[in-house]
Amino acid sequence: MELVYKLEKTVGQLYKNAPHLPVAGQKWLATNVWWLAAIGAAMGALAVLWLVPLALAAMGLSVLFPFAYGGGYYTGFWFSTVLSLITLVAVTVLTGLAINPLKIKAKRGWNYLFLALVVQTAASVVVSVLAFDFMLVFNLFGAAVSAVIGAYFLFEIHGYFGVKAAKTGAKVKSHAAE
Repeated sequence: MELVYKLEKTVGQLYKNAPHLPVAGQKWLATNVWWLAAIGAAMGALAVLWLVPLALAAMGLSVLFPFAYGGGYYTGFWFSTVLSLITLVAVTVLTGLAINPLKIKAKRGWNYLFLALVVQTAASVVVSVLAFDFMLVFNLFGAAVSAVIGAYFLFEIHGYFGVKAAKTGAKVKSHAAE
């Protein structure tokens, strides 16, 4: 967890001088992020239930028709499919774990969301590199844009989560921006 704290501090430094949302927007987002996380966790759970059978079927077809995937390419297809599903499950669980702490503005909830963002970004990069096709640059660019936007909104509400914030509802000084 120390590595995640160091990463949080580093990313917080990058966003320190970025343009900020109005305080009313930050407060609204910090107050309502718990139900946004609940919707995201529910959608993730539905996606897992829907995608697992499809992914298993696709992996089965890749064994039956290996030349359709460029010879031995289906092994990479299997790995990237399994990694994507594991990532979806992990991000869904982390988002679900964040809901109750986010309701009471506990820092733990924000940490879960940050960890979900890190896991999703890392997995997107790995899957993009493993696919190594003509879309590599676009996939990496998409992963970077998603990470930047996600981190922006997370760090906009960072100061609203912690011991003081849970008790008073006020914004606290962010240790990531130190």
